[in-house]
Amino acid sequence: MVFALHWLLPSTVHAHPMLDRAVDAYQEADLERALNSFDAAARNADLTIEELLQLFEMRALVHHALGHETSMRADLRRLLAVRGSYQ
Repeated sequence: MVFALHWLLPSTVHAHPMLDRAVDAYQEADLERALNSFDAAARNADLTIEELLQLFEMRALVHHALGHETSMRADLRRLLAVRGSYQ
């Protein structure tokens, strides 16, 4: 199910520049840089709700790829919590 989420994302992302850099790193399979970039965006960027949803979804994918199952689940819970309150 986690991998299916990635296919829902547009191939070209027009989001916050910090989020764009994280997605670029993910697409280049530079998972550590992607994780660091997602974490920096979560801490420092003024993200829209849509961007925050994307951040949690993509960071969950990175955590899964790195074998960080607990962190992946935490981001999926965050994703569901924000999505549920946003709808």
